[in-house]
Amino acid sequence: ALQAELAESEPELLARFAAGFPDMMPKAHRWVAEMHEIADFLAPDRAGGQVFAGAAEIFTRLAASEGEADVVALLAFAEAAGGSSRTR
Repeated sequence: ALQAELAESEPELLARFAAGFPDMMPKAHRWVAEMHEIADFLAPDRAGGQVFAGAAEIFTRLAASEGEADVVALLAFAEAAGGSSRTR
């Protein structure tokens, strides 16, 4: 459903996701600390801080072995959207 919605309403964004996900997966660990730093900086803006804290959690899951199902799902999404089928 997400892929269909993006294909209709945001085809450029879908293309960026498809191209970027495979290259991002092996580097996910690099952005965990940065996302936490941004969340801390935005702490007075609760919603803004939560967005970046959530991003840190996603990158943590992708970088960890328990995130393997997430990695597989995102790579399948990217491949279905026309991206590369490279793996970790």
